[in-house]
Parts: sequence; structure tokens; C-alpha cells
Amino acid sequence: MTVSCSHCGRAFVRSEHLTRHVDSVHKRDRVYTCNVCGKEFNRSDSCRRHQQAHKRAASESKTTRGERTRRACHSCAIARTRCSGGECCERCREKQLHCTYGLVHLQHPTATTTEANASGTAPAGATPSTSANVTGASGAYLSGGSVVGPGAVLPLNASTIRGPVDDGSDGVPRLESESQRLEYDDAFPENVDTGLDQLPWSENMNWLPVSNGADLAMLEEFELSTAITGSAWVLPGVINVNSPLTSTSSTTDVTNIAPSRRKDSESRYVDGHGARKSVQRAKKLSKAPAETSWLRDDTFSFPQAVARAFDDPTNEDEIVDHQSYNTILRYFHSLCVSETTLWKPFDAAIFPGRSYLNRCMTLFLEHITRHVALIHSTSWAQRAVPWPVLLACITIGATFDEEGKAQECAHAFREFLRRVVRWCLETDTALDRMPLVQTCLLHTIAQFNASSDDNSLSAVADLRLAMSLYQATYRAQPLDQIDPSQTELLWAAWIHEETHRRLRWFTWLTEMVLSATRRHVVAPPLPTDIGRLPCAMVLWKADNIWTWNAAFDNVGQGPELLESLSSLYIKHRIPNLVDTTQNILLTYAIIARTEEVATTAQQALHDWSPTPADGDNEVGSDDGEGGESTGAKDQWLPANSTYAAWRNSACDCFDLLHWQANSEIHAAKGFEGPAILHLHLARLLLLCPYRDCMSLVSELSRRHAAGAENVSATQLTANIVKWLTLDDHKGRLSLVHAGAIFWYIRRYSLALHHEPFTIYVATIILWTYGLYVPQVRSALLAIKDSRNRRHNERQQDSSLQNDSHPASSEESEDDDLIPDTILIDRPCDDEIIQAFVRKGHAMTAEMSGAGDICTPRGLRRVLEEGIKLLRRSQYMSYDKAREYSQNLHKLAQRT
Repeated sequence: MTVSCSHCGRAFVRSEHLTRHVDSVHKRDRVYTCNVCGKEFNRSDSCRRHQQAHKRAASESKTTRGERTRRACHSCAIARTRCSGGECCERCREKQLHCTYGLVHLQHPTATTTEANASGTAPAGATPSTSANVTGASGAYLSGGSVVGPGAVLPLNASTIRGPVDDGSDGVPRLESESQRLEYDDAFPENVDTGLDQLPWSENMNWLPVSNGADLAMLEEFELSTAITGSAWVLPGVINVNSPLTSTSSTTDVTNIAPSRRKDSESRYVDGHGARKSVQRAKKLSKAPAETSWLRDDTFSFPQAVARAFDDPTNEDEIVDHQSYNTILRYFHSLCVSETTLWKPFDAAIFPGRSYLNRCMTLFLEHITRHVALIHSTSWAQRAVPWPVLLACITIGATFDEEGKAQECAHAFREFLRRVVRWCLETDTALDRMPLVQTCLLHTIAQFNASSDDNSLSAVADLRLAMSLYQATYRAQPLDQIDPSQTELLWAAWIHEETHRRLRWFTWLTEMVLSATRRHVVAPPLPTDIGRLPCAMVLWKADNIWTWNAAFDNVGQGPELLESLSSLYIKHRIPNLVDTTQNILLTYAIIARTEEVATTAQQALHDWSPTPADGDNEVGSDDGEGGESTGAKDQWLPANSTYAAWRNSACDCFDLLHWQANSEIHAAKGFEGPAILHLHLARLLLLCPYRDCMSLVSELSRRHAAGAENVSATQLTANIVKWLTLDDHKGRLSLVHAGAIFWYIRRYSLALHHEPFTIYVATIILWTYGLYVPQVRSALLAIKDSRNRRHNERQQDSSLQNDSHPASSEESEDDDLIPDTILIDRPCDDEIIQAFVRKGHAMTAEMSGAGDICTPRGLRRVLEEGIKLLRRSQYMSYDKAREYSQNLHKLAQRT
């Protein structure tokens, strides 16, 4: 039985609820007025809290400086407590501490910041089950924990996952008030300063210095023969542990996946479940699949099983219709079966049935189109996709098939597609240039994990040739020259222009990632001539003119490339990104820009500046120090000040992009998308000598004896030793991201083409760190002592001009709080990550199922964990995954 309100008719179950409703809403005789500003309230406690806010504002305005700082003072930051700001904050005044703000410049608070501070912070009692961990300075882990920065917790609910992050008065990121929260697409507007200058710990961590020449000289005095040509090459003896084919980790295979089309109610607390269901995507494997045999590069055939066709003539929704299938089949007989073909015929004239081709097309649309969106939905609906593009999509889709003879089918499809691409390029066909480039791009992706480097290099060469032919004939039609009333014509022109933009961007992205995996593929330059990034997926997926108009009004065109980079580099602000693809492209744009700086820094005349008297020094300029000063080819790149500054700035930009990806993670209920994996991989590509580590592993995997006389990679080891000692901060930061890759692959893997390489790089980085750190620890400690002495000398010099402050004692107190271990493949508190990066030489790096990775047992288990991931059935059709797995397996046998 319910009771109704006589004023508004609202129904209540209990009478006391009705009484409270009438008193608070309809009766105006109980109005409480603020005696400061005159604002009225219905409740006395609300008015009391409002008046207390006035009192706090009045007390804060009485500070001697009259304004608050954007960061906490040094003492409050070390203690992780709230700082009241001012010339001397309240905590420092009570404890009689020296209140300093370092290099922070005071700024007047903006209106947005003031209102955000008045709105309060996130609740401190949020439990791990209702919170999501977002990246702090390191950008290492994005789910499973609970911290943004020190002391800020984001509760995972609909009212907070969309709000931008603003800085509080104590230097800790805060959420804006409910009235100020923006929509998800506008989560980071340009007028909201979410830059790194608000977070002092992030700036300090990314900009930790590389050791200077004095430390390099000390490293040279260290007995490198022990680490390079001596016992360092004698790997630890074989340990009695289980084979990676039969052993299982105690914590690795906790990757249960719910059905992809599960109901929303299955993951709700309201249904009586003890916790929300996991959003993990990776499949759980009871045991590693059996090692598949290598397929010869000169033998191709489709298995008999896929030739059985079960076509349904009543099904008209299939993408590969009878006409397209007959065209593909005719070219298969012409290029792969006929004796007159230019290539060796297949072993059998068997070709898969139309039902299998449609199955591969379905796999392509489910796994690839969200990440490599090249073809507009109208082309699929109108069946306007040319047959070579269809064949390329089928070839990639076949790699996601994990049943039966899928590996043999994918192998044969790749060879068939390779011959089609060569035939289209060498003959004058009626195929348009744009579909030709699309076919070549998909072919390059299909050959990304080919066992032979020649196939991938040939695919890249074909792609560049097709792109040059396409660029020579492409003519853009400006949209502003089209009558706005001609909406159909305007939409068609926009689709054509956006397809061209996406084709160029994805071509550049594929070459960038492939250049990291293959030494012989030259990284392409940053395509600044394209202008804009691709548009948001919600706009690209619009299948009619009305949906497109509505989406265009909301999100508009993609952001400008140079403006986005300027926002990241100079303004330290997150650009207005609304799409994962834009995030990934900007990630590799930052890598490309850093590589441009590295190339310039290594040029012979980089550090030379022309002067009028240069001609007078021509005689004898080739001898002595003058000749050496013009060349920088022998310089260790991280020691170059210009490159080091750009690399540090790139890390800042990666952190900003990682924060942008947090909003997508929250909206996806904790699921980490592919942008997270690319951001982890980007750190490894910039922060560690991964090519040297890969060459080292390849060299050792080819050797059967463990003696030092069988190794010819002395210089590789010298670079690794420098990385672990002189550039140790970046080395430990890369170790954190390598562990984060294991966390991602175990739970959120999408089986994309770049994942096997990412797993391999992460594994060898962890293995290299565990192998060499114990052997260079003495040199590392000596370098640390040298740094501390120089720091103390600078402190003494500065104390002669300024009053001394107890910073050293506070640092010693902070050192007592540093944990002894860090679990690198699990979500970590951001403070633990910072402590590991700064002073990780005194900490133990552990991995789930491996323990201390610096022990012989830990080294072997690290390799086994990498092998276990690479031998998943989802990578069965990737030849490189098997090659990487075999290299690690050979290395594990010697460990």
C-alpha cells in the first residue's frame, strides 16, 4: 500500500518518507539562509556545510602570499598529506619545517580549478572491487588496482568515469563536481589543463638524468671482461624444472572468458553474484598446444577438409556471393594450378568452398575491421568490394581460424594472395589504384609474421610501389566546393576523402610497426602532409546520410596532426581525441619524431656551427680532437643531451595518451583495448636497446655450447651493460612495461598481428635484465655513489646561498618506506613503480610463477612464461610466433 503526496502526486511506500518529502520540497517555512552570501537551503546541515566552506575560504585568504600554489610543498608531497599552500603551509608551520616549493612557479587559480576544489574529492573508502587503476607517471597498468596518483581513487560508476581530471590544491588529481562533468567524447577539452606540469612526481620520474661522462669513465674502469667475455656468457646450469610444454604457472592461466555475446545482466551485482564477471578476453588453455610442424615455403596446397561446401542458396547476406567466388576460383586455377603460370603450381587443385571463404570473411570483420578500418560499410552493403580486396580479407581472416587445418589454409592463402598482388602490379588490369593499395596493405599485414623475411620485405616493396602509383593519380575534391544542399554528393565525397586518409595512415602505421620487427625495413618519415588524423569510428560506421549528419555534428573531422603533437609536446595537454585509432597513431608519431631527432643527433656535422673563421682552420682539421668533434657516430645515443631531452618529453606524451586511454577502459568496464598494448610497446622501443637484446638471444639460441669462446657479440653486451648501469632509470621503467605486456596478453589479447613480437620483446627484456643485473651490480652501486656525491656537493653549494632545509632527512625517511620487492606482471601502486624506477637497484623484481627474475630459476621461468604465451592456439597461424618460441626454448635449455 502506498501513500501519495497531495501537492505533486508522488507515491511513497512509508508515511515518514512522505512527511520528509513535503517538508523538504513543498513547505517553504523551513528555509535556512547563509549569513554570508544569502543562499537558501531546505536542510540545516546543507547550510552548515556551505557556511564552513566560506570559513575555509576566508582562512585561506589570510595567508601571507595571498594565493595558493598548484602543487604541494616538498614536505607535504613527501608525507603524502594535504597542503594548505601559501608562503608557509599550515603543516610546515606546526611542525616547524622549512616550506619550499622547489622549481614550482606560483600561478593564480583558474575558475575551473577553484570550483573543482570546492566540489570535493573522490571518496577515500572506495574498495578495489569498485575502482579501476589508471596510469600515473609510469603509465604501466590500467586495470585491477586502485590509484591514479598518490592518494586519489576513482570509483567506477557512471557518474565518474566520464569526468575529466583536475588538479586539487594539494597537487593530487581530483574529479570535478557533478555539475561540471562533461560528456565522454569531450572528456578532455583543450581548456582543461591536464598537463604534466600539475604532477611533480611524473615530471621528475620521466626526466631522471642519464649518467654523465664521469660515470662512463667509472664504468670503463669496471671489469667489463667479466660481464662481456667472461662468466657472464656462461649461463647458469640446467635447473630441474618442468618443461614449458607440460608445466603450468600458478597464476598465469587465470584468463577465463565469458561468451562474447553475454547478457548485460550476467555481470551485475543485482543478480546476486558475489562480484562482477571479468571482462578478460584471452582464452584459458588447460595446456600448451602441441608444437606445430613448419610448413615449407616451396610447398602449397589447401587441405581436402575445407573443400567441402555447404552453401545455403537462400542466404543472401553472405559477403562472398557466387559471382565473387567464381572469379576468385578462376584466378586460383590461372595463377596456382595451371602449368603455364609463372610460379610453381600448387601440389593439389583443391580450393576451399564458398562457405569457408564466408567464414574467413566473418572472422576478418570480427577481429580486424575495428582496428584496421579501411573499407566503408556502404561498400560492403553494395557488394562493391573488388575480388582482390575480398581475397586479402579472406587471407587475414584465415589466420584467426583455430580449427582443423587452419595453419595450412592460411599458408596457402598467403601464397595465393602474393601471386595476385604481383600479377596486378605487373599487368595492366582494370583494377583501380585505391583497391590495389588496399590489397597490398592487407597483404603486408598478412605477411607480417611470415617465416621468411623476404616475403615481408617483398610485401612492403609492393605496397610502396602501389602507393606511389596511387598518389600520382589521386585528385582530392574539396568538400567546401560542394553545395551543402547536395547531401548525398557531399557524403560520397567525404567517404572518398576519408578512405584516402585512412589508407595512407594505416600504410604508414603498418610500415612503422614492421620496421621495429625487421632491421631491413626502413621506418617511414612522419606523414605531416596528410594533415588530419582519421575520424572517429562512430562517424566512419555511419551507414546512412542521417546518421552521418548527426555524428558529424557531434565529433566532426579528425584532429590535426601537428596541433595534436604541439598540444602533447609543448602545452602538455591531452588533445581532443575520441577514438582509439587516433591514440595509436599519435603514439607512433611520437616514436617517429624521436627517431628523427636520433638520426639528426648521429649525423657528422650535427654539433658543428659555422663561423666566419672556419676556413682558417682547414689545415690540420682532420687530425686530433678537431676531426673527432665533427662526428657523432660513435656516441652512445642516450648520452646525447638533445636526444635525451626529446626521449624524456616522449615519455611525458605517452603518459598523457595513457590517461586518455583510461576513459575508454572505464567505459568498457575495465577492458584494456589495443591502444594500451601499443603504449607499453612504444616505451620498450624507446627506452631499451631491444634490437641488441634480440640479436643477443638469436646469437645464443644458435649456439649449442655455453662457453664464452662461442660468442661474438661483445659490442652488444657493452651496450646492454651501459643501458643497465648508466641509463638504469629507463631500464627499470622499461622492465615495468615489459611486465605490463604479460598482464595484458594473458587477459585482453586480441590475437592481432603485432602481439607475437610484443611478447617476444617483453620476454627478452625481462630475461636480459635478470641475467646481467647481478653481474653489474657492483658497477651500478659505484655509479649510484658517484651520483649521490655530486648531488651532495651541489646541495652544499646551494646551501651557502640559501637556508638549509631537512630534505635529506625526509628522503632518508622516505627510503625506509620503499618496499623490498615488486611484482612486475601484476598491477602495482604508482608509488611502488616510482620507487622501483628511482631506487630499484635495492629492490627485488619478481614475476608470477617465476619468483626473483635475477635467479637462475627465475630466468628459466621467465622464458617459459613467454613460450607459453607464444604457443597459444590463437597464434597458431603466425610463423614468427613459432620462431620466437623456438628461440626462447633453445635459450631455456641452456639456462
